[in-house]
Amino acid sequence: MKKTLLKLMLILTVFTTTIVAEEKLQAVIIFDASASMWEQIDGVNKITIAKEALNKVVNEWNPNVELGLTVYGHRKKGDCSDIETAVPVSTVDKDKIISIIKKIQPKGKTPIARTLQKVAEELKFTEEKATIILISDGKDSCDADPCAVAKNL
Repeated sequence: MKKTLLKLMLILTVFTTTIVAEEKLQAVIIFDASASMWEQIDGVNKITIAKEALNKVVNEWNPNVELGLTVYGHRKKGDCSDIETAVPVSTVDKDKIISIIKKIQPKGKTPIARTLQKVAEELKFTEEKATIILISDGKDSCDADPCAVAKNL
């Protein structure tokens, strides 16, 4: 199961940061709630595995790093713009993030590239260093290239 979790959880560091006392450290977790998350690995739904991975990341989170949560594919079927900033970047509220994720039910598409761009802009990536963590099972289903977007960022 650990290998499955590692395969499922893709950690994408858009910007690395050196810890400097006056620098505000920020990160956003992007959570995949697309319909493909109902598929199974070794008899377990991918959404269950992803929720476990997110719980582990959040529970071990460094409280000195502000954290936000963005979710896609959870509200509408077939909509590549179904991207929601569920928790804006702020002092980490582990209970709030975990509570939101518990209620998520996969429904839609996988707009990874669009979500990366949206989160990067919210993080003001041209002004401040930040980290984006993507928890997903697969490829973008909205005809965009997440690797190209990450490279441009």
